[in-house]
Amino acid sequence: MVAVGTTKANTGELPYAGPADCRVLYTAAGMRRPTVSGGKTSRLAAFSWILYDFSNTIFSVAVLSFFFPLWVEERVAGGAFLSGPGLVNSATAVAALFVVLTAPVLGAIADLRQRRVPYLILLTVLAVALTAALDIAGGVVVGLALFIAADLCYQSALVFYNALLPVVSAGRGAGRISGYGTAAGYVGTILALIILTYFVENGDVLRPLLGPLGAWLEAGDEVYSNAFVPTAVIYLVFSLPVFFLVPDPAVRAPRPLSLVAAYRDVVRTVRNLPDYAGVGTFILATVLYTDAANTAIANMALYGRVVFDMDGTQVRNLLL
Repeated sequence: MVAVGTTKANTGELPYAGPADCRVLYTAAGMRRPTVSGGKTSRLAAFSWILYDFSNTIFSVAVLSFFFPLWVEERVAGGAFLSGPGLVNSATAVAALFVVLTAPVLGAIADLRQRRVPYLILLTVLAVALTAALDIAGGVVVGLALFIAADLCYQSALVFYNALLPVVSAGRGAGRISGYGTAAGYVGTILALIILTYFVENGDVLRPLLGPLGAWLEAGDEVYSNAFVPTAVIYLVFSLPVFFLVPDPAVRAPRPLSLVAAYRDVVRTVRNLPDYAGVGTFILATVLYTDAANTAIANMALYGRVVFDMDGTQVRNLLL
C-alpha cells in the first residue's frame, strides 16, 4: 500500500508521504526536496538507512517466512481441524488487512507532522519486543496474536522508514541508495538463516556457554522458538544507527495532527491521482505485486515442509 501526500493547486506540489512497500520518490513542479549541508546527505546517514534494511529483513525471514511458520506447523501437526499453513496464512491476512487500513493514514501523519524518525523508533521497538515475546508465547493462539501485532508494527515502521529515502539520498540518487538497501536485505536473509539456525539446532550447546543469559534457550534438534530472541536482538542493534544518525528535516511547517485530517489527506490524495499520470496504475500494480510477494514469503518454508516433507535444514538450504 502506498500513501501519498496532498496536492497543492498553486504549485503542483505532491509532497512525499512515505510509501509502505515502495521506495519511489514522487516529484512534481515546485516540490521542495529535503536537503542537508549543501544538498548532499552524509555517507553515514545513508549507510545507517541501508543498515536498517539489513536488520528488518532478518525479522522478515525469521518471523514471516521461516522459523515462526515452522513453529506453528510443528505445534498443530496432525490436528483434526486446524493446519499450520491455514493458521499462518489467516494470521498474515489479518495483519495485511490492518496494514491496508492504517498505512495510508500513517503516511498522511508523516506528511502532516513532518517527523518520521520518532514514529520509526516507536514502531520498531514494539516489533522487537513482540518478536522477543514469541519465545514465551506457549500456545499457538497467543503466538499468532503476537505475530499479527509484530507484523503490523514491522510493516507500519516501513512507512516512516521509506519516507526517509529522500533525506538520505539527497545528492546521491534515490535509486542507488534504495538498491544498496535491497542488497543489504539479501545479505541479511543469508546471515539470518545461517546464524539463527545455529541457535535453533544447538540450544543445548549454547545455553551453558551463555550462562544466565541463555536461560531462554531450549534443548532439542530443531527448536524453532530459539530463533525469536536473537532475531529481536539483531533487529534492534542494527536499527540503532537509523534512530540517531539520519536527519529528519521538515520540508514545510508541520500541521496539527488528527485522525480526521489524516483520513482527509488520504481521500484528497485518491481524488487527485488522475492529475498525476501513471501514479494510480502504479499504486494498483504495487498492491497486487505486494500481495503476491507476501503470500510467497509466508508460504515458502511451509510449502517445503508440508508438500515435500522437508526438514528444517532442507528448507533452509533450499531458500539459500
